[in-house]
Amino acid sequence: MRCSRVRLSLILLILGAAAVGQGTTFTVQVAPGGSLVFSPASQTIGVGDTVHWVWAASGHSTTSGNACMASGLWDSGVQGTGFMFDVTFPAAGSFNYFCSVHCGLGMTGTIIVGPPPTPTPTVPATPTPTPSGPPPPTATPGPGGGPAVPALSPPLLTVLGVLLAIAALLLLRRH
Repeated sequence: MRCSRVRLSLILLILGAAAVGQGTTFTVQVAPGGSLVFSPASQTIGVGDTVHWVWAASGHSTTSGNACMASGLWDSGVQGTGFMFDVTFPAAGSFNYFCSVHCGLGMTGTIIVGPPPTPTPTVPATPTPTPSGPPPPTATPGPGGGPAVPALSPPLLTVLGVLLAIAALLLLRRH
């Protein structure tokens, strides 16, 4: 019985910590009203945030790249109405994308990923070399093309994380 409570407590603590660290999800409409645009065409997000594309019309894609040339970072493939596709951006930078079918007609967009806030160090920082270029974003379509887990707002995730951590501590105190 004691082992089960300890395991449950650890699971709750891990879930609580994971819930607190989630980024924000931003939605971009693909061809709203049948138009050949992404809405918004330019979206500014933060490091660790996710862009959630939702198809309002069939026959479109979201493909990373410039001047209608795929860069290979992500490609939803040509999809139909109701399809959803998510990409999480782990590093700052500007990421252009287009519809592979309608790029020549101007169906393009940009995701601008701002740098994370700079913490104020309490001790002098030691410079460390950084690798060249940002890591590529990760595409994570869920079952049926949608996200694997519904997106929750950061404040709700924070509350959920705190509640799970409190539950874990209460279970540990019962020993």
